[in-house]
Amino acid sequence: MNNTKWEELYSEKYELKASSPQWRTKDLTTGYLSPWDGDWFCHFREGGFDSIEWVGIKD
Repeated sequence: MNNTKWEELYSEKYELKASSPQWRTKDLTTGYLSPWDGDWFCHFREGGFDSIEWVGIKD
């Protein structure tokens, strides 16, 4: 996705505040799969979006 789409996803999840689901990402360059995280407020944007292959969202 482009940065605009990543920002849209971030904004939608940020709006949920207390009921925000957990998420994790897979890094495109290293293959690293991050642990589940619930902090959309700062961690999701850390380092930008260039290396995100996909985002998993827990329901």
